[in-house]
Amino acid sequence: MTRNIIIESLSNKPIKFQPTELVERKGAGHPDSICDGIMEEVSVALCREYKRIAGRILHHNIDKSLLVAGITQPKIGGGKILEPMKMYFGDRATNEFKGQKIPVEEIAIETAKQWIRQNLRFVDPVKNIHYISEIKPGSPELTDIFARKKIGANDTSAAVGYAPLSETERIVLGVEHFLNSREFKERFPEVGEDIKVMGYRLHQKLILTVAMAFVDRFIPDQKFYFDRKEVIKKAILDFVAQEKVDLEEIQVDINTLDDPSRGEAGMYLTVTGTSAEGADCGQVGRGNKVNGLIALNRPMGTEAAAGKNPVSHVGKIYNFLTHHIAAHVYNALPGLEEVYVWLCSQIGKPIDEPLIASVQVILKPHVHLKEIAPKIQKVVDFELSQIYKFTERLAEGEFPAWESHTMQSLSQKEKVKKPFWPALVIFLALGLVLIVVCSEKNLFLFNLKPHESSTSSSIASNSETVSVETYYVPVAGFSSSFQNLNLEEVQSSLKNGDVNLQIVIPLENREELLSIFQLGDFPLAVTTMPRTEIYDYLNAHSDIVSFFPWNEVDFRLKTLKINGTSLWEKQVDLEKYPLKFVSAETEDQSQN
Repeated sequence: MTRNIIIESLSNKPIKFQPTELVERKGAGHPDSICDGIMEEVSVALCREYKRIAGRILHHNIDKSLLVAGITQPKIGGGKILEPMKMYFGDRATNEFKGQKIPVEEIAIETAKQWIRQNLRFVDPVKNIHYISEIKPGSPELTDIFARKKIGANDTSAAVGYAPLSETERIVLGVEHFLNSREFKERFPEVGEDIKVMGYRLHQKLILTVAMAFVDRFIPDQKFYFDRKEVIKKAILDFVAQEKVDLEEIQVDINTLDDPSRGEAGMYLTVTGTSAEGADCGQVGRGNKVNGLIALNRPMGTEAAAGKNPVSHVGKIYNFLTHHIAAHVYNALPGLEEVYVWLCSQIGKPIDEPLIASVQVILKPHVHLKEIAPKIQKVVDFELSQIYKFTERLAEGEFPAWESHTMQSLSQKEKVKKPFWPALVIFLALGLVLIVVCSEKNLFLFNLKPHESSTSSSIASNSETVSVETYYVPVAGFSSSFQNLNLEEVQSSLKNGDVNLQIVIPLENREELLSIFQLGDFPLAVTTMPRTEIYDYLNAHSDIVSFFPWNEVDFRLKTLKINGTSLWEKQVDLEKYPLKFVSAETEDQSQN
């Protein structure tokens, strides 16, 4: 097969040498990101259900969604929600296969609720949002594409992607990730998930304009609000100082509409941490591109990738694939400053045979196109030949459509400024020493080498019984005043159902916690519920705590100490840590 691949060099200046640059990034709580994130997850959930019922992915395109803002009354110390948000699901999806109904609407709504639980700490997915589904069956011709032997494109569409990220792009992306990280939320629980970062670079000066929604329940007065802004500003500057390479000056401005003379009206306060609660509506396709950015100096396509099917819709597939190919070319071939990849389909034609695959490169000095063009062509041809494996990865949700992903594995900072192989050799050597020392001293959270006293061997069965240790962490909502729990008080509350310390137990971990606290059963006064529901429950009840396995804790909850000890402390003695469950597992030691 001969594909139409065109390779050319550009005389443009690379972005880093251009005098000005503008880059935007919308965080998880931005109304547009909410729409993109939910509809993409709905597509992934439908793919999973279609495979279960039909053995293959069926036709769907649910890339139309509107989040209608509600009405709230933010207030210092905690406001209230007057009218919930409305989430509209639109477009097309197969709802029946060989007489079997497929619950498209139910899947869409439940997936939306789950996404909200995982990404928005203070939004109740049941009380704060109403869901309206307008998803209908697809047209016969587009639906028939999925039944054909070789699936063709369901649209005539073009896309463009590029590599590498510029320093400005990398910093804008990193700042939003930093502000929405679990560590940052534990330090600044008053900062909501609705964060937008706009980066404007003029030569070597970068101005970051940050809009961040503050959660009103954490703001006791106006002074606290403006004081915290200054502390957060310094935290951002410290973060950027570690990330920058060529930039010489950084300026950070937060919530520039604020006016101390206007009282509550002069502060960016929200009840739930997102402006969608009462100010801004959201829509699929208005947010970040598939690399997580809105880079105004770069060429951009107009297709919204989120929610489109990953099998035939080139508006999704080519959007991701162009960035993927550009990163592959850039990382594989030296001598390139920038790579731009364009793909265009024809409706009905095989997706691995685009009408045109165009690669535009900006070369470093003394590099000639004729020397590297054949290598570029091989990379592009290879990636197109693997497109059906790539679409399988899309169907699994490996590349979130609103979020940045790992296609561009080497940033410009790593590739230009840091010698890779010497650092790798040193890193591996130090890592090997660390593993040996930690293994001997038993310093790992999960033991690489089981304790001899916890291991028994059976020669006859050629198997080994190994102790497996699970460490639990006390957790609470961010509005809770708890910082440390006393183990004896916890045990007393669990045995007697004391109201002084209210505890909710994760249903999935009930038996292990019974063992840890040496109980036969929990009293009726102790609430038990699925772990996924506890996140919202704790944030709604500041006087209640719970206990999670350490690897199940995420940014929606704050962690507490037990008997003055935190599991995250570097010098924690795991042998004496009180919230530990030890189970025995048998490992087969036979040689195949």
